[in-house]
Amino acid sequence: MIEVHQSLIENEHQELESSKNSEYKFEAENLVIQDAKNPIQIIPFKDILWIDAAGDYMCVHTLAETHVMRARLKDLEKNTLPEDFLRIHKSTIVNLSHIKQLNPLRNSEYMAVLDNEKTLKVSRTYSKNLKSLIKQ
Repeated sequence: MIEVHQSLIENEHQELESSKNSEYKFEAENLVIQDAKNPIQIIPFKDILWIDAAGDYMCVHTLAETHVMRARLKDLEKNTLPEDFLRIHKSTIVNLSHIKQLNPLRNSEYMAVLDNEKTLKVSRTYSKNLKSLIKQ
């Protein structure tokens, strides 16, 4: 009984370790996500609405689905996302081509409304940069 329990614990540990090893890379027009458990996922940049972070994980949101990957937002940001992507909050990067409108809040903050009617908060830290890009 103890051996079976120990074996289960080792299997769970191996699964955890393999899920930590998800990789991503950039192709000319795609984000490619690969991990040990799932097939390779190829996501065209034009289909990505926004990317948000929670610790060491990121959610890549498209109209059809949300892809979860183990990576840090700052690492993704360092790896030259296309210029259509901009950080709007400490935990959010948005695809500028999917912003439909900006609704002002107080303290120089905004709510960005996307094509699918989803709203994302734009913090003061990033709002000036976003406004300058949208006005161009």
